[in-house]
Amino acid sequence: YVLMTSAGFQLLSPIVNAVAMPIASLLTVFTYAMTIMLSVIPAKACLLMKAGTFFACLLDPGTRIFHQLARQTASFRGTYIPVKWIAPALLMAILGYLLFNRRTSPYRSICIAISVITFGLAISMVCIADRRKEWRVIFLDVGQGDATLVVSPEGYTCLIDGGDCGRGYDTILPVVRLHSLRKIDLAILTHAHGDHAYGIVELLNCGMIDRLCLPVTSHRSSRITSENDWESDLTDILLDTARESGVTCFSLKAGDHLELGSITADVYYPEEDRENLDLNDDSLVLRFDMGGFKILFTGDLTEEGERQLVRQRCELSADLLHVSHHGSKSSSSASFLKSVSPSVSVISVGKENRFSHPHVSVLQRLKDIGSDVFRTDRSGALILNIRNGKGTITEWIAPFEGGSE
Repeated sequence: YVLMTSAGFQLLSPIVNAVAMPIASLLTVFTYAMTIMLSVIPAKACLLMKAGTFFACLLDPGTRIFHQLARQTASFRGTYIPVKWIAPALLMAILGYLLFNRRTSPYRSICIAISVITFGLAISMVCIADRRKEWRVIFLDVGQGDATLVVSPEGYTCLIDGGDCGRGYDTILPVVRLHSLRKIDLAILTHAHGDHAYGIVELLNCGMIDRLCLPVTSHRSSRITSENDWESDLTDILLDTARESGVTCFSLKAGDHLELGSITADVYYPEEDRENLDLNDDSLVLRFDMGGFKILFTGDLTEEGERQLVRQRCELSADLLHVSHHGSKSSSSASFLKSVSPSVSVISVGKENRFSHPHVSVLQRLKDIGSDVFRTDRSGALILNIRNGKGTITEWIAPFEGGSE
């Protein structure tokens, strides 16, 4: 059972496994035994058949219970120890043993050797941490949705959108654990459609988010509703979940400025007095600055919002553009792309999605301005490392033959 505690140790995992593993093993053994017996005995053995059916029916709910148990265990931040803490803790434990156990012991020389090795590892970790003065931006592969995790050199974390249902538990949380992070300091939701918001709801339920930011227009109730999950307005669910979790919520509008350690961001959109009923056109537009490297996030903004930004003469230029609305043809107008002039563009999009995103016209416009295009449906997660104002992108999956488009 994966407890989503990669690159660290969850103190509760031995207890949970001690309970879950015997039950799962017994359930599996009985079910397979019944399956084998039913395959060789006459069909008239009704009692045995009913018993086999009963045990087989227990497998699915049993698996769900164990999966939920793993998720709940992973949400206990106080009992999670990152790998970078284990070496110093082990060193202190060994030194304490040597200090208080003054008697001659056959294990004393072994403990001294282990303490020397552990001390060397601890010093190496500190040196590596000091030399690693870089920002990391991870454009997560969440299918047909958006989720981007930003990690500063000081260890501050910012999440922009959270992907669709299940992505908070199954994609974002494991990545947070993989980087030995205990929490997400700030979550920013560009707009409350399901393919951007469901994952944040799940992380709020896990207690993984400290603060949440939404567009200033999110408090309005007069929204266009839809039968489609990805177009549903989850604002009320988000606010209720945040309140139950004790998470402070903030509204962002054009002109606001954010600072999180060495991560800074300027908010360009939306205006506070907007009267638009379309969630996409009320998407937050933010430009992040990380050591001189600029990234523009646009949510699902359409051409109407892009035209307004261009008319307002906002400072839109950026080194990297997170392409709006998964590359929809209703966004990424030529005038807007010319104003941004990104050298690199990232499209978060699901493989073979029903909307045919990204549209061929958008890809052509990006090509016309000389922007290199990376897509999560072909490259998987995209990892951007920023150092000294320059960024390097690593693709999780081998580059697609025929170019980055």
